[in-house]
Amino acid sequence: MSTATPYRRHSFLWRSRNWISLIVLAPALVLTAFSAPAWSFGFWGAAACETAGWLLFCAGATYRWWAMLYISGHKDRQIISNGPYSMCRHPLYLGTLLLSLSFVVFLQSASLFVGMLATGLVYFAITLPREEGRLVANYGDAYEQYRRRVPALIPNLSLFTSPATIPVNLSGLRAELIRAMRWGALPLVAHLLQAARLESWWPHWMTLP
Repeated sequence: MSTATPYRRHSFLWRSRNWISLIVLAPALVLTAFSAPAWSFGFWGAAACETAGWLLFCAGATYRWWAMLYISGHKDRQIISNGPYSMCRHPLYLGTLLLSLSFVVFLQSASLFVGMLATGLVYFAITLPREEGRLVANYGDAYEQYRRRVPALIPNLSLFTSPATIPVNLSGLRAELIRAMRWGALPLVAHLLQAARLESWWPHWMTLP
């Protein structure tokens, strides 16, 4: 018997999940943007944050593209269980999470990390049950078995499987390219905002870690 809790297709939570997430994130984002950093990392600390931010950004972008190669054109037609989907059930969400964390690391803000964590928990609590409920309804026990075997977000590398070749739908990749133009601006926005926070003319409402 399925343990998923599907949300109605047009439920308030499902329709409003992006707005709800934004409302949860907004206070931490605004307070971080208009606060002075509570500490100075120094050259090596800043270099470590910069490196970690770029590693998270590249990992997130790569994981999203990799997942799109497998799911593009096949979503809602079959269970995708190869490539990144053989290691976790929601690699696109994992890629987005890594991209979001890169923004936090670029800004070197523990307060924003807490806000981003809360936002992720709220978004996934609304989205994942509905997504998995729909998949269980479509594929029944086949998806239940896949769900029991493969973790939701944290990849299990030992489960990796993939055929030598896969069909790729170019229309799906074009849609991902359009999305990439938006999240590709994250490092630029983060660096500009961090530079502004260090300037004396920038409004500083408080000092936050």
